[in-house]
Amino acid sequence: MTQNILVNLHCHSMFSDGEFTPEALAEMLAANNVRYASLTDHDSIEGQQRFQAALKKVGVEYIPGVELTTFLDGQEVHLLGYGFNVDDPDLNSTMLSIRQHKVLDNVSIAGSMRKRSTNQIDADKLSHRNNVQSGAIETRDGIRLIHQAGGCVFLAHPLTLDNQPEKLIPIIKKLKALGLDGIEAIYAEHSQADQNIMLACADDEEMLVCSGTDFHSKMHNPSIEIERERWVKLRSKIFSSQGFFGTTKSNSANLPGQQSAPFKPPERHHHFQKRTFILRIFLPTFFAIALFLAAIWVFVIPSFENTLLDRKRELIRELTNSAISI
Repeated sequence: MTQNILVNLHCHSMFSDGEFTPEALAEMLAANNVRYASLTDHDSIEGQQRFQAALKKVGVEYIPGVELTTFLDGQEVHLLGYGFNVDDPDLNSTMLSIRQHKVLDNVSIAGSMRKRSTNQIDADKLSHRNNVQSGAIETRDGIRLIHQAGGCVFLAHPLTLDNQPEKLIPIIKKLKALGLDGIEAIYAEHSQADQNIMLACADDEEMLVCSGTDFHSKMHNPSIEIERERWVKLRSKIFSSQGFFGTTKSNSANLPGQQSAPFKPPERHHHFQKRTFILRIFLPTFFAIALFLAAIWVFVIPSFENTLLDRKRELIRELTNSAISI
């Protein structure tokens, strides 16, 4: 029987529309035996540092995350980004612009994706939102930004785009062509039957699967399972992301649909290790031995010679005294 892993890669804190602080959220996840967690606040990474520190204290592994608001053909599409460099300037400036120019008629950021009726906006509003002042971005650009920051990109709660698989699957294929890495097929608010449809879609399209509960408050489950085999593939992708190692090297040269290049150590890495070994271990050891031998030569041997000479003089005096007495 395949062992499942408890995770939650879709959580929100007080830094967007969640109820809890990053610290309280981390404690709640740990109490529910979550092993890996990601804070995916809407268009914000302000809570990442606190969340990472809190997870470290409770023994849960941290994954950088965000839920980015984008638009595809006038429809609001939420992207989950993982493993990116949280200090990437382009991604941060874009998220700041999005936050500053949220459409005021949305009841809440979370509510904008809860009902399909709120997913559609008219062409005039989209045109307004796509200008420089609006802060809105196309889904294509959102995928590119996260990839450039060294991360991987997943479609959040896919069935909120369209609850009819025959209409949703073409959208997923289109997003894959734009560079989407996977989908949130295991989503707590979807039925098991719907999750199975999404899992089959991911397998057919050879895409990765992520798992989350869209945690905002105590009304949501803090943990959710993912099959070990799927988790191993997902974890390998996230933990090999360039952003996860703190680099902001751009992936913009990738063609649409290509995966971000995995992190590779520099070619001089082994030479660097060899030089480090020589400088930190071999040379100090060599100098320590040299100093030890020098100390013996300068202090111990002369002292030993003086002792021998003193004993020799004493022996001569004793022999002389004995001869005189005879």
